[in-house]
Amino acid sequence: MPSSTIASFLTSFGLFASFAATPALGNTYSFRLIAQSGDPAPSSLGGAFVSFGHPRINASGQVSFQATTTEAIADSGLWRTLFDDPQTLALIIGEDFPVPGAPAGTKFGAFQSPFHHPLLNDDSNIGFAAPVTLGDGTVGVFRMIDGVITKVALPNDSMPGLPAGTQFKTVGNLISFNANNLVALNVTLKGPGITALNDEGFVLTWFGGLNMLAREGNGAPGIPATTFGTMLLTYPLLTDNGQVAFDIPLNGASNAKWSRWRGWPGGLSLLAKEGDPTPLGGTFAGEHEGFWTMGTTADGASFVERFENDAGLQRAVWRVEDTIESALVEGGVGPLGTYEEISGDVPATAVDSTLATFARFAIANAVDTALVLSPPQGAAEVALREGDPAPGYVAGVQFDDLVDFDSFTDVSSANSHRVLVSAATRGPGITDANDRGVWVVDTDGTVRVAAREGSWISLEGGPLGQIALIRVSHSGSTNSGRRSSMNERGDVAMTLLFTNGDEAVVVAQPPLACAADVTGDGVVDAADLAIVLGAWGETGPVGTGGDVDRDGDTDAADLAAVLGAWGACAD
Repeated sequence: MPSSTIASFLTSFGLFASFAATPALGNTYSFRLIAQSGDPAPSSLGGAFVSFGHPRINASGQVSFQATTTEAIADSGLWRTLFDDPQTLALIIGEDFPVPGAPAGTKFGAFQSPFHHPLLNDDSNIGFAAPVTLGDGTVGVFRMIDGVITKVALPNDSMPGLPAGTQFKTVGNLISFNANNLVALNVTLKGPGITALNDEGFVLTWFGGLNMLAREGNGAPGIPATTFGTMLLTYPLLTDNGQVAFDIPLNGASNAKWSRWRGWPGGLSLLAKEGDPTPLGGTFAGEHEGFWTMGTTADGASFVERFENDAGLQRAVWRVEDTIESALVEGGVGPLGTYEEISGDVPATAVDSTLATFARFAIANAVDTALVLSPPQGAAEVALREGDPAPGYVAGVQFDDLVDFDSFTDVSSANSHRVLVSAATRGPGITDANDRGVWVVDTDGTVRVAAREGSWISLEGGPLGQIALIRVSHSGSTNSGRRSSMNERGDVAMTLLFTNGDEAVVVAQPPLACAADVTGDGVVDAADLAIVLGAWGETGPVGTGGDVDRDGDTDAADLAAVLGAWGACAD
């Protein structure tokens, strides 16, 4: 059916005028607005959103975030979009709401960014740490499964498996939450026999309840006369198969500033520790400890650590599966020559153990840093290089030093290795106010800007605003329990801060080669039109049914996209 005939038919129903001006889908990222300053904040008794934290996104495009509002009830809290209606927001929990499983009168306190984030998994369930009114700075850990919030741990709760009277003194606010709704967290203890030498531990929700995975002062499995040290400056990661990974110092016969472990309750395995021999000769040196110092996969891990041999100290990226091996080594050969410096940041780790790492090469000019992808088999390759043109900027603007800048990476999936990158730029017109942005390196190597400082944008036809700052979350690993700002489709959830003080949560969505080809047969035709008309007015997960423009519903905009792309898809 010719598009003119279809247009005539639709006009008779009063539909054509509403979508005739819809722009065609381009070859750049587009924004899907989730919430912005001044929007009504659901369940806040008439309040409006003011500011937002670091959002997360799951495979279906559902988004969760922390926010503050203008209302005394739910002055701050956690919100999410609905799985089956992505255009609708719902409150997860708000400030001053009662705390489930707590003493009567206990309420949630003020939710703050960057400490209190709703970690959203692909089943639409959420794990979160939250402030509670049980004393200054008191935090509890909770999870929402199938819409019901239950307590995981609160101060003064008894710890199962320990002597009577042993309770949680504090509960950590940086947790991990996996695809099977398990939670890993760190705690401190109080009670009989508890001292400063044995009051810290890692706890996991496990079959039958909470389980103490590792505890300060307890023996380190397989290492004679050695105990676990302090856990205050490190937090556990949690894979989807329930394995916990953590970094911890050791005391005793095998005294070490760090040791890295992973496993299940009762089945911990040592990956490496300071002083161990390395596959490259020499021994592991002491580098850093704190927060998340590993990347994780279902069966392994990755980390950055120095080793010492006759040549002195060298930094390397290590990959652990059945054995430990080096992936990148200072002084070794990479895709641009000799590695001069490897970033000390944890490498972003895909589920197949492909690593994304920033490195500096020994090149006799200023263009010497790059983002390197290192697969478990095969040669490493450059994904992004200092001096490359920076998409989204005028000609002449380049990516700046990728090692010195506080960059980060996140890998979206094992199959695509789509990479999320934060970086700085240099060149004509670049200042401190517009030098940073967020890019995605696509599966074919194409680099696209998702958002950048200094750019002017309009959200859903609203007034133009200039971006001053961008907030994104990164997990460090696809399989770590920390949840990310990027999903496997390449959608990036972010908070944009504007120069006028407004803020917005948006999803930057990558272009699709032929989005209107709903059936995927290479042609936009009556079959695609039938799907859109058959799903008219329906909502659902982003990109399903007739949702061509990926905003969560099927409407005139989707119809316009089909008519505008009528015919064979371009190669």
